[in-house]
Amino acid sequence: MAQVPLLEDLAQWAGLTVDQVDKIQQIQRKERLNALRAALQGGIISQSDYAEFLSRRLSLPSVDPAQLLIPAKVLELVSVDLLKKYQAVPFSLAGKKLFLAIADPEDFLALDDIRFLTSLEPLVHVAAPASIAKCLESLKETHEDGIGALEDALSDMAEEDVEFESGPGERDEETSTLEAASQAPVVKMVNLIIMDAIRKK
Repeated sequence: MAQVPLLEDLAQWAGLTVDQVDKIQQIQRKERLNALRAALQGGIISQSDYAEFLSRRLSLPSVDPAQLLIPAKVLELVSVDLLKKYQAVPFSLAGKKLFLAIADPEDFLALDDIRFLTSLEPLVHVAAPASIAKCLESLKETHEDGIGALEDALSDMAEEDVEFESGPGERDEETSTLEAASQAPVVKMVNLIIMDAIRKK
């Protein structure tokens, strides 16, 4: 059976008036949005209405990523810039399955890109655009705070003229530390250097 047109389905589900439907159509023509996005932009439906309606229409679970504690290893799978572009947030991982909150589950280009970049199969969950934006903004602030703390630590080390000295019994430990650093990403290497400097002060 053919799916009911989006605007008609939304009007029935939300009990929209003729004036509200007209306003949605005006926004659609002006902004080139689908009926659901136009209704959201026009303040005719709420963020929670958006997620609830789309979840029902597409028979998909919904989630509020802004309320979740997402593991760092999951967040590192896709860049924040790309997540912003696609209005998506990965929030869990199970084997080769990536649990993904996304504002538009029918954005197949986004799903294909995430599938290609992660080599994982997205398990799609509907999420309100505002919830995704809030989650991504929090991630951005956390990242910037971490960079700021690292810069402060390096600045303090430079001001205090920290010296790296090794005693006779510390050379093996120093060697293993440097070897670990050379095999890790740059951030991990810097962390190792900082911790080693603090330990030897």
